[in-house]
Amino acid sequence: MQGDPKEFELKLELSKTRMEDVAAAAASKRFAVANPLRRKTQTVYFDTADQALRQAGISIRLRRSQGAWMQSFKHGTAVQTGISNPTEIETRVPDGKLQLDRIPSGKARKQLRKVIGDDKLKPVFRTDYMRSTYRLKSADTDVELALDDGNIAAQGKKKQICEAELELKAGDVTAMLKIAQHLFAGVPFNFSSCSKAERAYRLIAPDLQETAKPVKASRPELKAKDSAAEAFARICQACADQILNNWQGLRTSDDPEYAHQMRVGVRRLRTALRAFRGVIDTPATRALSRDLARFGRRVGELRDIDVLLADIVQPVELSSKLDKGAGQLEALLAKRVKRIREGLRRELRQTGWNALVLQVSLLPHGAGWADAPQPDIKISEHAAAALGKCWKRVTKRACRLDDLSTEERHELRKDLKTLRYTLEFFGSLLPTGKSRKFIARLRSLQDSFGYLNDVALAQTLPAIVANAAQKNPQLRQIVGDVLTWHNREAANAWQNTQEQWRQLEKQSRPWG
Repeated sequence: MQGDPKEFELKLELSKTRMEDVAAAAASKRFAVANPLRRKTQTVYFDTADQALRQAGISIRLRRSQGAWMQSFKHGTAVQTGISNPTEIETRVPDGKLQLDRIPSGKARKQLRKVIGDDKLKPVFRTDYMRSTYRLKSADTDVELALDDGNIAAQGKKKQICEAELELKAGDVTAMLKIAQHLFAGVPFNFSSCSKAERAYRLIAPDLQETAKPVKASRPELKAKDSAAEAFARICQACADQILNNWQGLRTSDDPEYAHQMRVGVRRLRTALRAFRGVIDTPATRALSRDLARFGRRVGELRDIDVLLADIVQPVELSSKLDKGAGQLEALLAKRVKRIREGLRRELRQTGWNALVLQVSLLPHGAGWADAPQPDIKISEHAAAALGKCWKRVTKRACRLDDLSTEERHELRKDLKTLRYTLEFFGSLLPTGKSRKFIARLRSLQDSFGYLNDVALAQTLPAIVANAAQKNPQLRQIVGDVLTWHNREAANAWQNTQEQWRQLEKQSRPWG
């Protein structure tokens, strides 16, 4: 057994050309402490006929490098938005054959016996690649960069390997983040979604391929015994998963839901940073919140025009007898959506946001905050205090509900959204029945405010069509009809919203 059995790696997929750029950055004197080590690596992976190891999240492999064979046991092989944190146990096997009885961990041997049973392990695929390894150092932090260039071979099929693995050997994640931001500053990349082994399995069985789709928010599972740091990390991980998965989808798909879920993820993470500001507050987290706000506004430009098309114009066409010329307005907005989406996609395919997305990926693991002093406070106490502050902001603004201006209604809507996100973060600590009922009422109220906000956004339509209307004056009349229809609906919705608020205000608060 060699080294620490627990790994912490950031895995990124690159193009072959961009790998050369990373290699040049790694070889610079800023972080490198030794010349890179280059070696050809051959690895054979084993499993049972029914892939019992894959299903258990275990890999067994033999790796040949520089004439020596190493047997490796890995458990927890899933890759989550580029982060891999498996247990790995390596054993030298001189004859290049599997010798499971030589695994030094009794726990690992017992686990294998339970998974394999009486089945036999056989080779299922192999990888062949050139690995260039760089040792990088910043302050007291040691990081190993591995650049792998080669292929996976399985049942007569091949798939290219072109990836970077940044492994934390010693020190803290904040320093690792700085190294990552240096290495990948000008390099387009994707976060790896699976290990080399999982890619090989998917090569063998295409039905194992996961269809990409927009990722919605997930509720973090917190425990009353968690420290504030543990709870914060879990909440940040849920937010990071939503942001980074939709970041990758937004760059390739026309599905408007990617932009919507991306913006939701950004807002949720900013809410988390704000909810924990009383216990976790550093210059890095404050700067991250500002950068997220800037990024959110950029994505919001696309989401807003999507809303005008799908939630303002199209419903009027379906629900009324507008002149057939209304299709001209839809076509104009569709072109605008396409232009804005393509512009944002070009931007996201470039490198301006690399530092931000790398920080988001490493935030749940302590980047920018883990070393800061944190008060000893029970997470249940902190949750109640944070929710109390959110509710106070809501009630302070809502007490003037009848007199709120359009801008003030928008601010109240944001306060309600912050309350709901915070409730969902801490939901696993609250009474299930009470919190579910409160959140349902809150979501309904928030949706009503959302529609009113969309109607306010629709007031930008005359400016949007102004140039086109010079050639086609009919567009002005169509826009006027759309606004009239929604203004009438909004008047009814506002009465319903007032009643929804009164019902929510009477509702028992689940945080006590």
